[in-house]
Amino acid sequence: KLGVDGRLDTIALAGNEWPWTYEVDLIDTVKVRRIKVTFGSGYATHFEFRVSADGKTWHTVASGADHDGTPYEATFDPVAARYVRVCGLKPDGPGQPGTQMSVAELEVYE
Repeated sequence: KLGVDGRLDTIALAGNEWPWTYEVDLIDTVKVRRIKVTFGSGYATHFEFRVSADGKTWHTVASGADHDGTPYEATFDPVAARYVRVCGLKPDGPGQPGTQMSVAELEVYE
């Protein structure tokens, strides 16, 4: 909830989970064409945006690698989705560039 509240001063943060996935339910299936994530103080250096219409079958629509923690936005061909995930893949443990992922805001657009 804190990652989709419209406020950049609140964050959703993993509880010492490496790697971590942040998931939202859009309540209805829509044609998603753009996703933007603004990380909190912790950020993933390698992550993926994944979408699903049923919550079981997931499709990767964009990814970031060697990321520096700045907001990341991806536009792609529209895909039907009810669920959206930001999957932090790296770092996947302590002592790596980046930190445990936190999400200040996840934006999803038709």
